[in-house]
Order: sequence, then structure tokens, then C-alpha cells
Amino acid sequence: MNDQPSARWIRIAGAATLALGGFYLLWTVLDVSGAGLELTDEGFYLLWLRDPWVYTASATQFGFVYHGLYQLLDGSIELLRQINFLITFFLSVAFGFCLFRNLSPRERPWLHGLLAVGLAGTAFAFPASWIPTPSYNSLIMQAALLIGISFDLIRSAGTPARVVGGLLMGAGGVLAFQAKPTAAAALGLMALVFFITERRRALLPFLIAGASALVGLVLFALYIDGSVTVYAHRLPEGATIMRLLGSNHSLGDLFRVDAFQTTPIENIVMGAMGLAGVLWLLTLHGRSRLPAFAGLGVTLFGIAFLILAQPGRAPEFSKEGVFAYLRLMPTLALPVAALLALAIQHLRGRPLPELRVSLIAGLLFLLFPFAAAFGTNNNTWGAASQHALFWIASALLLMRPLLPAKREVEAFVPVVALALVYVGVTVHLAIAVPYRQTASLDLADREIDLGHLGGRLRVTADLANYVEQSRALARKEGLAEGAWILDFTGRSPGLTYILGGKTPGIPWWIGGYPGTTDMLTYAIKSVDCEVLLSAWLIAEPGSPIALSPAILNSFGASVEDYEAMVQLNPPTGWGVPQLLMRPKPELGARLAACRELKSK
Repeated sequence: MNDQPSARWIRIAGAATLALGGFYLLWTVLDVSGAGLELTDEGFYLLWLRDPWVYTASATQFGFVYHGLYQLLDGSIELLRQINFLITFFLSVAFGFCLFRNLSPRERPWLHGLLAVGLAGTAFAFPASWIPTPSYNSLIMQAALLIGISFDLIRSAGTPARVVGGLLMGAGGVLAFQAKPTAAAALGLMALVFFITERRRALLPFLIAGASALVGLVLFALYIDGSVTVYAHRLPEGATIMRLLGSNHSLGDLFRVDAFQTTPIENIVMGAMGLAGVLWLLTLHGRSRLPAFAGLGVTLFGIAFLILAQPGRAPEFSKEGVFAYLRLMPTLALPVAALLALAIQHLRGRPLPELRVSLIAGLLFLLFPFAAAFGTNNNTWGAASQHALFWIASALLLMRPLLPAKREVEAFVPVVALALVYVGVTVHLAIAVPYRQTASLDLADREIDLGHLGGRLRVTADLANYVEQSRALARKEGLAEGAWILDFTGRSPGLTYILGGKTPGIPWWIGGYPGTTDMLTYAIKSVDCEVLLSAWLIAEPGSPIALSPAILNSFGASVEDYEAMVQLNPPTGWGVPQLLMRPKPELGARLAACRELKSK
């Protein structure tokens, strides 16, 4: 490239700084992967990963996808988290490399690589939570990245790249379906729109994607259930279970529009960011290098601030504190700003090269996070912001027609830098206030050894005491590893996991929902009476989300059929004392009653 040395060094310095920021966030999440353990959602994930074939009905199959990795790592929770982060990071690097190669084809591949590493750091978005164990959330992100990579490859001129793109799209669709069928349908719609807009060039990859997806689904059905018919029965049964729970999983709830959870001051900040972005983009058509130097300054300051100050890491910060608005700003504000700048330049009659291609791809990636979040029972905006990487990709694509030749990288660098700071803040906030844990991960200074159920982890002293005492007391009372456990606490699948137990019907007997009793009664209707009646029981008397005894009555049992063996004491503020209860040995009458109830 024949350009000024100062411009070349601006690009190199900016890209190198982004790569430093991306590697810093990767190091951060890998470093804390051995800290903390969340006993509700994360306990549910671990039960799924360890014994996915125990359950015959499920709406998500992520446990089957990650089970091989779980086995390979001998159940090490720290290694599971780290490998999962690395998979996401390297898929994000591949996505970013393909993206920047198409956006700035005149630049050298190593510069694309540096930019891609910076963009990959934005994949670690944990808005107000820290649940790093592999789950449907990480799987849908990885599937969306594969589909995003396929978009860039299919747009390439070479047939081999388009063939690979078709294969990756098929693989991404299959994995998305195993994670969340609803999200897979939404991403599939995005892919269909993409194929239609690409016209004849996309015919071959379209056929390859369809064929590979079909083959992949059949192979997964055989792997999971040994039969396509049985697998086809598993999915609607799982959907019925979720619908009975009554937790925003009905058909109508899929298309709800959630409130935008920001305060007025946060909305003002987002608006100001968007306006500043529009004004900055409109200055890039001039010959002055001032915007480029300003962008480099923002990048250097932002990454230095992130690494040195670690904003949000201090325990006194809360999820709703001073940085709360960064959940959505600036990532969502930037593609919106780029759209406004495009509209202004179009009205002014300015030439906008490659507008159609950039607009279609940019809008698709703008919708990607919402497609990946489709079907969630949480706030849609919060769930979508976990996939903020695609909002940044959208902003870069929408910016491209506004930029003069040879100056793309100068404009891209500060955009990615702002996103890295945003994600870095959410990561540090998640470390400082981890989801449903009693203290910062930085205070996790006690090591526990879960053996093949998780290896060594650093946790807080109160959690360590709870885990160690629960395991010791349960073994003393005769609870063997692999025993069936009925978790009537409504919130402790993690306790079942660390005790080495299995939960019949579904992994998490979740409480606190209007349909909990109906859901669990339905979920265990196909479970053998011997399994249900021989299972131990964990009760939490006095808890507002404890399960109803009516669930026991549904298979011919009652609370009187169990004897309390020992009391377990959860960490302060996490729950009330729990009772580990053993079934009484006389099964005859209860077995007959259970079989009679199930025969009706």
C-alpha cells in the first residue's frame, strides 16, 4: 500500500493495542475459571453434562454435545470452563478474520489477525452474571459464530470457500438446534434471507448447508437416542415440560417485546454515544488525519484503562451500579449510529460504495443477537447483549460505505476498542458480583477437591464448608455415588451434583413457578416406580420455593415415607437449613400404589 508512514503506523498501533486488549480478556476469564461454583443454574448444567442419557425428554441437548468433553477432562470444572472459553475465542478470531478480510481487502493478513483478536475479546460478554460452565448459552454463541463465518466465506469469489461456508452453516444450524430449537429457527430465517439476497452465487452453498444440516441432525438423533423416531419424540416432550412450568415458554411468550431496562440517565448516555458516533463517522470523509489520531487516542486510553484500572472489579460495585448502562451501550448504539450516518449521507447525495452488500450483512448481524436469544425466558435485551460481538460486526459493516479507501482500519479500531472496554467492564462486574454467590471471585481462597465430579476449585470459605460437610455427612449416612435424589429444595441441583447423585425425570426440579407441580408430575410419569421410591430426598422446610408434597403423592409416596438423617447448612443468605432424608425400607405397599397410579 502506498500511503503515508504515519497512517500505516496508526493502523499498526491501533490493531496491536486491540489484540492486547483481546488477549487480556482471554487471560482474565481463563485465570478465574478455577474460582467459584454456582449451585442452581450451574449445578443444572453439570448434571446435564455428566449424565445426559438419564433424561428421555429435553428441549435442549447441550449436555450431549459437551458430554464427550466432560468425559475427556475427567469432569474437571476448571478445564471445562477454560476449554469452552478457548473454543469461543478461536471461533471468534476466525469470524473476525473473515470479516476484516472482506471489509479491508487491501490490508495484510497479519493486520486482519490482530484486529480479529481484538474483536474476539468482545465474545466474553457476561451481563450481570458469571456462569462459565458450558451450557446452551455458550453452545448457541458458538453455533452463531459458525453461521457468521459461513456468511463471509459464501460471499467469497472462490468455490472452495463457498463449499466450506455451506458446510459450516449446516454445522452451525445443527448445533443451534441442539442448544435451543427456537433460536435455531430464528437463525435459520437469517440464513434464508442471506441466501435470497446472494442469489445465484449462494445456490451451491445453500444446497450443501441443507444437506449437511440434515445429515448432522440424523447423526445426532442416532447418537442421542439411537433412533430418529425416539429423538423426534424427545423434543415435543421437552417443550411440554417447559410449557407446563409457566416460565415465559408459551408460544405467545416467544414473540413478546420486553421492556428496555435502562434508567433515564442511561438512555441519555446511550443517546449521547449514538450522536457522537454519527458526528464522528461524518468527519471521516475529509483528508484530515485528526479523526484517525483521535481514534487511536481513544483506543490507547480505553485499553490502558481496562487493563490498569480493571473497572467494575472492586467488590463495592454492584450490577446496578455506575457501570450498569454499559450492558447495552456502546455496542448497540454504534450500529444505530452507523445507520443514521448512512441515511444522512444518502440524503446528501454522497456516493456510498457497496451499500447494498454492507446494508444487508450489517442488518443481519444487527439481528443476530436477538435471534440467538429468541425463546429465552429472561429479558430479551439482556439475553441478546451476551452476543454483543455481532452488534460490533454490524457496526463495522454499516460503517464501510462511509469510509474512504485505505482508511477502513483507522475507523474500525476505536469502535472495537469501545466494545472491548464495555465487555471488560461486564467481565469484571461478573467477577466482583458473581451470580447467586455470596462474595467476589477474588475472595475465593479456599480450595475444595471434588475428585472426578469437578476436580479442584477455589471457593469462598462458607461455600467450602457447605460442600465439604454435605459430602462427608452424606457418605457417613450411606448415600452412595450414583444414587437417585429427589431435590425438593427447588433450587439445589448443584447439591445433588456434588453428592454424586442423579435426579429422575429432569436435571433440575425447579421451584417457585406456577406450574412447578404440574411440570414435575408430568416429567416423572415415565420414570420407573423403583427409581422414584428408592430415591433419597433433600427437603428445605420453610423455603418459599420448596416443592409441594403433592409431587410425592403422584407416585404413591408421602413425606412420612422418609426419615431425616442429617441437617445441611447452606451459606448464609443462600438458603435455609436442609434435611437429607432416606427412604424407609418397606417398599411393598408403596410400589403397588405407584404402579396403580401409573397405569391410569
